Amino acid sequence: MAGLDLSAIRVLAIDDNTFSRRLITAALRSMHILQIAEAENAIDGFSALKAFAPDLVVVDWVMPELDGIAFVKRMRGDKTGNFRFLPVIMTTSYSEIWRVQQSRDAGVNEFVVKPFSARTLYTKMKTIIDNPRPYIDIAGGYFGPDRRRRSSAVREDRRKGGNAGPPAAAS
Repeated sequence: MAGLDLSAIRVLAIDDNTFSRRLITAALRSMHILQIAEAENAIDGFSALKAFAPDLVVVDWVMPELDGIAFVKRMRGDKTGNFRFLPVIMTTSYSEIWRVQQSRDAGVNEFVVKPFSARTLYTKMKTIIDNPRPYIDIAGGYFGPDRRRRSSAVREDRRKGGNAGPPAAAS
C-alpha cells in the first residue's frame, strides 16, 4: 500500500480473541508498522496505554468484563490522562447501524466490521491522519472527535430571522 509512511507510529491492538489480534497485527505489519503492542482485554489495554504510549488504538467491541465502548468512554472521560485525544478504531463482527452510532457517541474515530482487509484498516488510518476532526467537549458528557463528518456553511444565521436559503457548497 503506497502512500503514507506509517513505520514510525505505535499501535495498541486490544482484542480478547487471539486470532483476531494476530490478524490486526499482521495487517499493521503489512503497512510496515513494527511498533505494535497487544492486550487481550480492556483492563490490560489501560496498562498498555501507560506502558506503551501508542499513537493509535484498535479495540474490539465485544470483550468480557469491560467492552470496547466502555474502554473508549473511560479513556475519553479521563481529564487528567494523556490519552483523551488518542485516535481509536473500533472493530466488531456486528454491523448494525446502532452499533456504529453508539461507537461514534462513545468517541470512536473510525469503525471497522470484521473480517476486514489490511487495505480497509489502512484507509481508516489514512482518514484519521488526512482528515482529522476537531475534538469537542460538550457539557453533558461527550468528549471526543466531532461527530459530524462534514459541516455545511450557511449564508445567514437562521436565528437572526433571515432566510438562510439552501446551504452553501461545502469545500
